[in-house]
Amino acid sequence: MSRDVSVRRLDELPAYGDGIFQPVAVPLGVTSFGMNIMRWPPHSSEHPEHDERDSGQEEVYLVLSGSGRLVVGGEEVALEQGVVVRVGAGERRQLLTDDDELEVLCLGAVPGGAFRGSGPAHR
Repeated sequence: MSRDVSVRRLDELPAYGDGIFQPVAVPLGVTSFGMNIMRWPPHSSEHPEHDERDSGQEEVYLVLSGSGRLVVGGEEVALEQGVVVRVGAGERRQLLTDDDELEVLCLGAVPGGAFRGSGPAHR
């Protein structure tokens, strides 16, 4: 009997962008949604302000550690451990950090559709 199970250690998965972006879904073989861990250093505004209109993806951010802010449509949402935020495809968003590193699990998918990844992790 075969099992459809994937197990990986985070410390063995490659990261890119100076270690900020760590793809998780692709190494696990996930095809229904995207999943990345982002680790932003203190005092960072390097997360690109963007929306997902072209991809149609909604995204969910789960703060694993640290703190920061998510700017959505000009309004700020405080991010700290245990906070979960969903952002629709058409909303512009940007993660910012203050004095702490911010570690966030980011999930993305197109409502009602199959996941279509983009960027270096999906090539």
